[in-house]
Amino acid sequence: MRAIILTILITTILGGCVSSKLPQPDWVTGASREFPSTDYLLGRGQANSQEDAKDRARADIAKVFQVAMTVASDDVQSFKTHSTNDPSADDSAASDHSANRSTGKFEGSYSRRISAHTEQVVRGIQIVEQWQDPATRSYHALGILPRAQAATSFRQELGELDRMTTLHIDHAQSSQDLFLKIAAASLALESQQARESVQKSLQIVDVSGRGIPSNLSSAQLKSNLGSLLQRIKLAPDIAADAPPGFAEIINGALAHAGYLLEEKKQAEFIVRAHINLTDLGQQGGWYWQRGNLEITLIEAASGRVRGTKNWLIKSSAPDKASAIKRALGHAETVLKNELGQAIINMAIGKI
Repeated sequence: MRAIILTILITTILGGCVSSKLPQPDWVTGASREFPSTDYLLGRGQANSQEDAKDRARADIAKVFQVAMTVASDDVQSFKTHSTNDPSADDSAASDHSANRSTGKFEGSYSRRISAHTEQVVRGIQIVEQWQDPATRSYHALGILPRAQAATSFRQELGELDRMTTLHIDHAQSSQDLFLKIAAASLALESQQARESVQKSLQIVDVSGRGIPSNLSSAQLKSNLGSLLQRIKLAPDIAADAPPGFAEIINGALAHAGYLLEEKKQAEFIVRAHINLTDLGQQGGWYWQRGNLEITLIEAASGRVRGTKNWLIKSSAPDKASAIKRALGHAETVLKNELGQAIINMAIGKI
């Protein structure tokens, strides 16, 4: 143990000092005698510069956790902007002028939690040895992550997520308001999905590979949430001047979110939808469309407005017709990813 501490101290003090006169360390091509795999996760990096070698060693460890978290989050939908040659691609994300209160919040907060979890893992990685190959002049770096240290951190995180999941489930069960039940059930599902990612990380550092199994499952919580959503009676109300195909987009987004659509006379809530597109003309050889997508939730009986949500829609294409089609496609993508939670947030007064 004293040898390990000494190695870390020397690496920290000397920083950029790397010797090419020492013989090749065992860890360059095989296991490390000083840092056995039973106690450490090892990452190796090789590059033409010292800093790049260290970064690659850290990435070599981090990628193991990123793969695990990707597997755990397969069931979580996320809004993605696909890279194209369209000059509007970098500026076509939906905007929320009333703060991040949509499924972007539900799914986005999960993504932020995963990102923070990855950063936490990377911060625990130590670069303990470096070596320069005298023949190729390339740099090699060895990174380590102590299994016991990481396991302790992951177990604490699991305990907090379990506490939050239980709290949200209790709120969902005790609330008399259906929308409050749905909001709490959504948060319970989010916490459980985050837990499954942390559990996979714990299984990586836990020599037994078992981690701490949960008594709950995302599948069951998702089913419970779906049952609650189907109890909401919604009817869409599409503006008369909406472009062709917009009504189908709204209906599809509501169905995708899990809501059952009713006739207006049977609905408890009306979802009023409007999109206003402006032709910006031709700029740089591309035809541009810019507009506002607005959704309003209204109580059918009283006419009371529970909330309104707006998104910025922007698109471009080589011709005007394609620009309009892309704008509607953008609106459809945004609504399928965000409309469900936006309705919940409007109903419970968060928008």
